[in-house]
Amino acid sequence: MIINNKKINLEFIYSNIKLPNIYKEYLIKYKDHKLIFTYLIKHIIKTNKSIINECWLWDKHHDKDGYPKYLGLPLQRIIWEITRQRKIEPNYVIRHTCDNPNCINPFHLLSGSQADNAKDKVMRGRSITCEDHSSAKLKNNDIPNIIDLYINKNQTFLDISKLYGVSETVINEILNGKLWKNITKNYNLNFNQINNIKKKNMLRNKLNESDVINIRKLFKQGYSKAQISRKYNLGPTTITNIIDYKSWAHVK
Repeated sequence: MIINNKKINLEFIYSNIKLPNIYKEYLIKYKDHKLIFTYLIKHIIKTNKSIINECWLWDKHHDKDGYPKYLGLPLQRIIWEITRQRKIEPNYVIRHTCDNPNCINPFHLLSGSQADNAKDKVMRGRSITCEDHSSAKLKNNDIPNIIDLYINKNQTFLDISKLYGVSETVINEILNGKLWKNITKNYNLNFNQINNIKKKNMLRNKLNESDVINIRKLFKQGYSKAQISRKYNLGPTTITNIIDYKSWAHVK
């Protein structure tokens, strides 16, 4: 494979990613397949879905900012182009959904403009001017209130999201330290406590195994997550977690 006039040794790249050998062997086996990204989804994730959420770290050279380099090229761009089987758009950059500069997991890599990258920094709390950004609905002083409402006032993600006019996902990521980091880092959030509250909220919604089975059945029948959310008076994140077996995983 040639990228930017340089011959890319995929076997070398894949053998130097910090992953269990079973996944390295798989990547190497299918390194020349035109639809390697599809293969990753169908096969690697089929055996271990958690691999999609883990950062794949590079063992070799990095630039001064900690970003992986290979043959003098940004490795994230190489991985993005290999797995998408196309060139990245001119003047576009690679963005990380995980905020880990050493990560080359293709599922954590997005392409976008410099403006998109700047917006990511703001919305994930890597900028000190979160509330000054035009797309930010929340203010700095909203974040402590959100933490208090969830941890001390027994409000759910859905309750808080309605109060502030943002999605449940935003509330979830604030409380898990992924958004507004410049604020949440001062609160030493106990993620085990937050997860325990999530479980209690599920019980509070009085879902039972029969409901969970029916929710998954409705989704397979073509009902949208929004329709199911309204039917059960639950937030879309809760419905998504049930459908994806992130919650109630023991119910088949």
